[in-house]
Formats: sequence, structure tokens, C-alpha cells
Amino acid sequence: MGYPNRAGFFDHLAGPIEVLPWRPTFSAAAVNRGGNAGLVEIVRINKDHRDTTLPGRLVEALRRACSSRAEVSELTNAVWTIFADLIDNVFSHSRTPLDG
Repeated sequence: MGYPNRAGFFDHLAGPIEVLPWRPTFSAAAVNRGGNAGLVEIVRINKDHRDTTLPGRLVEALRRACSSRAEVSELTNAVWTIFADLIDNVFSHSRTPLDG
């Protein structure tokens, strides 16, 4: 439960969903927000406010994790395109309310 809590998974899980053995009593993501350069906490995509920094934050975490790889530049360029396109698809194609 530690990693999902730290990543913010339970912060966005609907209240009525039963968590076994128990739901964490505090949010480790809220306490440590931004404190780990290798982790991008789970965030809600808000249909009314587009966070244009999200693809870059995801790519920077990947860049740090793969910094010793020779092809890190090519990898991060490709991943930025994937993240940006996936996030854009939420805004462009989803008819699902994203605010709750």
C-alpha cells in the first residue's frame, strides 16, 4: 500500500470503493508532493483547466530514470509525444465528465 499511497492513487479513488485490508489514513502524496524527482504523483485531469506542464514532468522523471542510456534523448522525445497525445485525446475525444 505504500507505493500507491505515495503516488496518490488513493487520493483519486472514489470513497465508496472498499480497500482491503484498509484505506490509508493519510495521503503520503499530499505530505511529500514533489519530494521525489523520480516519481510523478497521480493527478486528476481537469476538463476545465489543462495542465500543460504534465507531459514535461512525466518526461523529466523518465529522463532522470534513464539518464545512463545512450538513446535517452530519442526516448524522451518519443515519450513526450506519446504522453502529450494521450492527454490531448482526453480533452479531444472523451465525453466522460472528468471532474468527479
